[in-house]
Amino acid sequence: LEHVKRRGIQEVMIGYSDSNKDAGFLSANWALYKAQEAVSQVCREAGVPLRIFHGRGTSIGRGGGPMGQAILAQPPGSLNGRMRITEQGEALSDRYADPDLAHRHLEQVVSAFIVSSARDARELPQLPQHYREAMEKAAKGAHGRYRSLLDHENFLDFYHTVTPIEEISRLNIGSRPTRRKGSKSLSNLRAIPWVFSWTQCRANIPGWFGLGSGLATLDETLLREMYAKWPFFETILAFAQMSLAKADMGIFETYFELVPSHLRDTFWTMIHDEYTLTLQQVSRVTGSQLLEHDPTLARGIELRNPYVDPISYLQVELLRRLRNLPEEAETEQVGLDDAVLVSLIGISAGMRNTG
Repeated sequence: LEHVKRRGIQEVMIGYSDSNKDAGFLSANWALYKAQEAVSQVCREAGVPLRIFHGRGTSIGRGGGPMGQAILAQPPGSLNGRMRITEQGEALSDRYADPDLAHRHLEQVVSAFIVSSARDARELPQLPQHYREAMEKAAKGAHGRYRSLLDHENFLDFYHTVTPIEEISRLNIGSRPTRRKGSKSLSNLRAIPWVFSWTQCRANIPGWFGLGSGLATLDETLLREMYAKWPFFETILAFAQMSLAKADMGIFETYFELVPSHLRDTFWTMIHDEYTLTLQQVSRVTGSQLLEHDPTLARGIELRNPYVDPISYLQVELLRRLRNLPEEAETEQVGLDDAVLVSLIGISAGMRNTG
């Protein structure tokens, strides 16, 4: 404590990626919210200034989404006029390559930061206890559903065939290796390729899976009250809607052609049923259709999909040919690897929130 006081500030980094990969969308976001509440309280009681460092990616599964909205949804008392953020991936070009866009983005970030800090300076809002209890229940239900998918005995085989993760691992397109050292498993797979691979097959699992099961445990009246009065919960649903809208179960089903036949029905049912449930539950809370609150984003997705969809179909065919090549066909493999890389770039450009 004395060392921290001499430094003048305690900085704590919040990471969004691995927590989402381990626990799922809703459970991870709620756990991070509580962690920020706890560390803020400890620092206040100790009289130590706190600065939280948000390590955000661009995908919803890695803490992405509109930055201003995310700042407004932070736990009361966690800002207090100090914050540090890192943005990664395509956000650098999307938000900062054009000076006018960069200026507008930074205006939104600063505005949200000032509003949040000023709000907490006047009076520290207290989260109603029944909201907290409801989120605990929903997070537990969401976590159970999410882990039922990942802990399935055949999940790894399914994942490595329905997504292009193996091909991504071979290509030199990341800043770090796809996996940490050790045997091939989910635990040593890095979060960036995890999210990237699910975006490629158009499922977007890290941005919504489990949410529907979690929301289904709660009363509709309470859910609508939380949505109307709690910025964190409103933001969670807004970000999930983005992931759901960019997912495409029709395209995703095409990737099941790459999956061993004995695994198809089991995993298709698990994922498709949860997707349908999540759409129903989100609509139950918001009282509107998907992305009705954001027609600009809905229109953008509608305009991009006709260009992205053909690339997805081509990618399935490329992956099929590549995986069926005999080992000695090295020359043909080089050409197919190059073609797969182009398809990865094309889908990423169309989907936007990929890394």
